[in-house]
Amino acid sequence: MPNINKVGALVEATGLVNAKDLNGKVGTVIKQKNEAGRVAVLFRGIDKPKLIKESNLREFSPYSYITRNGTVARIRTENGKGKTCVDCHCDLDGKDYLYESGEYRCEEDYVNTFTEEGYKGLCVQCHTFVGKRELTVAPREPFDAVYPNGILPDGRQIKDTTNNAFYAHQKCLDCMLCGCSMEKAEHGMQFGMNNTADTFPLEITCNGPPGSTGWCSNELGPYKEASKRLTELQNMNLDEIQNILQERQVACKSNESKDSMICKIIVTDKKKGDKVSNVVTHTDASGKEHHYEVKSREAPGAVLRDRRCKHGAKQWAYDDTPAQRRKRKLINEFINTYMRAGDNFNLFAECLVKNKEVVLDDVEERFMPGALWSMAVGTVIHEEGALTYAAMNIFASLFIDGVLDMIASSSSNDFTSRDCFGVLMSLQAKGIMDKLNNQDKLFLFMHQYEKRHCDCMKYVAAAIEIGSLRKGKEMKIKRNVETCAYCDEALVRPRICSGCKMVAYCHEMHQREHWKVHKKDCSGRKKKA
Repeated sequence: MPNINKVGALVEATGLVNAKDLNGKVGTVIKQKNEAGRVAVLFRGIDKPKLIKESNLREFSPYSYITRNGTVARIRTENGKGKTCVDCHCDLDGKDYLYESGEYRCEEDYVNTFTEEGYKGLCVQCHTFVGKRELTVAPREPFDAVYPNGILPDGRQIKDTTNNAFYAHQKCLDCMLCGCSMEKAEHGMQFGMNNTADTFPLEITCNGPPGSTGWCSNELGPYKEASKRLTELQNMNLDEIQNILQERQVACKSNESKDSMICKIIVTDKKKGDKVSNVVTHTDASGKEHHYEVKSREAPGAVLRDRRCKHGAKQWAYDDTPAQRRKRKLINEFINTYMRAGDNFNLFAECLVKNKEVVLDDVEERFMPGALWSMAVGTVIHEEGALTYAAMNIFASLFIDGVLDMIASSSSNDFTSRDCFGVLMSLQAKGIMDKLNNQDKLFLFMHQYEKRHCDCMKYVAAAIEIGSLRKGKEMKIKRNVETCAYCDEALVRPRICSGCKMVAYCHEMHQREHWKVHKKDCSGRKKKA
């Protein structure tokens, strides 16, 4: 439901009886509603603000259509709960809709009924109706080979805009692997033919710089191979799956789910020597950073891990919303300022309380990585036996969820850093640390939200359970690395140069971009030469 009571919001008057001349006029909210429930609105063309009941205001919609008789019909973006389309009888709750002659219609039916061009407003990728709010345009050239002149196989025609481009949903032009939008792809998109039946005609992936590797356009082949392999496994019956695991001497529980057994097959599909590595970091009680390389067996199915996963904050370089900039600022302040002090936890708790609105905003998005929290609580739980990065990270995940719940349930502003200690004590760190260090099934302690929405964890979990997850040796760092060599941002999860171990980066994209500068000084490269 749009917030029409927010100062600065554009609103439209509706349903007024004594001031009918204001109905349909657009104005700006200049003061929130008073005790009488009226909102101060300054309408266009009127010098003085008017006090209007909130029930007689609706969010102004910038989206409109020109009808056959030349009038402008504006789309209603407010909640359509309790309303149904008079033509298709669909529920308008959560949908954009239009109102005409006392009747409500969903956007698609209204356009097809009252405008000339509605039947052509189809997405060039999925062939379904494109609403004005979702509308973008797709370059014509790659689609012309599939649909000459915009004619679909069933005879319907896709609208060709004046910019020589076709209509499309914004989401249909996102990278099919990482979800990066066409507007944010610095090096453009790659379009390829998709010959699979009942799917989109083109495969769209984001491109990297010329000659680069590791980008989505390079990973499409392995992804399709993994998809095919996963489909094969899902079509097998339980007996066939159990036979494969028995041949590989992988144990299964009597009531184990099919999905769990498929995960175990996936992480043992390739040879033992084929592994994927990751660099993780934690800070010990003295403030010293330790860098570990964690390795697990690579497998075709492993590339099916959720490409949009924020676990470890890999997507910083792709999304730069105002909310994420606020969160990055908090992370940088904490790492660059607070982490240099002796007692990490005290300062962390103060930072948390001071910025609780920013932290609460992160509950669903999980942009802030667990590594940040593990560094903060590391000083406190080090004595309890948290010897590895993974153990600290998982304990920190439990801790921060407890703090978030406490902040969310606090009705006043009296929540202090002292309350964080209450959460810490309630977790009984000693018992949890013993389990983490002795059972080696670390994924069991991941917060339920992360397990559910972080798809990569189910493969890590399967690898841990059958013992195929390998922990690499501690990396030897010649000096402390605190910021990315390319963008100078504080590092939560650094990517260390494997050649010289002297510089680090926040993202592989920045590592590639910086290589043309760093290769002149990289001692590892000079030794090979």
